[in-house]
Amino acid sequence: MNNKTGYGLRIVLGGYLAYLGIRMLVQTVNDRPENMMFMGTMAVLFAVAGIAYAGHSLKKVWGSRKEETKSSEEEKTGADGAPEETADAAGEEREEMENNDKEK
Repeated sequence: MNNKTGYGLRIVLGGYLAYLGIRMLVQTVNDRPENMMFMGTMAVLFAVAGIAYAGHSLKKVWGSRKEETKSSEEEKTGADGAPEETADAAGEEREEMENNDKEK
């Protein structure tokens, strides 16, 4: 399993944990059980932990996408920052120069 898949699963699991915490908090407020303080505290902890887990994974995914974009741009340009010429482009330029020389 690659990093993207792992981060995707973490985002889903973090979202589900946050969902459970929010639903538990709503149910606790509506039902008002005897242990309301404990249930409310646990619900808030679930929600915060889920949001933090999903947010952290989203941040990692965003960072890896930026790195991929940056590396693909560096591959397109040479080490000096100028775009690399392909063999076809260099060959076409050479042919044009030869044709210009023949015309003169």
